[in-house]
Amino acid sequence: MKKFLSILSIAVCLFVTVACSSKIGAVKKAFVNDGYEWQQIDLSSGSDEQSAKDTESVIKGLYLATKGLTGYNIIVELQANKDAKDAVQALKDDPNLDGNSIIQAVVSAYNSSPITYGNCILITLLDSNAVSLFDTLNGK
Repeated sequence: MKKFLSILSIAVCLFVTVACSSKIGAVKKAFVNDGYEWQQIDLSSGSDEQSAKDTESVIKGLYLATKGLTGYNIIVELQANKDAKDAVQALKDDPNLDGNSIIQAVVSAYNSSPITYGNCILITLLDSNAVSLFDTLNGK
C-alpha cells in the first residue's frame, strides 16, 4: 500500500510537469467563443498562509466557466515546480522500479484523457459540451 501511495503521489507530480507552456489561453478562448462566461477564482481567499503556499505550488490558476443552468465547469491550471521535477527524477533513479516505463504510462494516460489539455484539467458534472471543447482542443 505504501508503494502504491508513493507511485500515486509521483503520478500527480507528473501531471504537473506534463506541459511546460500553459494552455489556459486556448482553453479560455474555446469556452468564451462557445458562449461561456469566464471567471478566475481567487486561490487565496479564506485560507491560511501555509495552505495558500501549498496550493500555489501545484495550482497556477483556477477558473470557472458557466453557461446556462447546467454548464458549470472548473478548469484547473497546473504549474511545474522544483518538487515535482525532483520527484520525477527520483522515480527515474529508483533501482527497484522501471521509472521510465511508469512515467511514459502516466503521461500517455494523462495526454489521452478527454478532460485534460496541456497543463489544464477540466472538472465538470453535467456539461458534456465542455468535454467536447477539450476534445476539440486536443485535436480529436
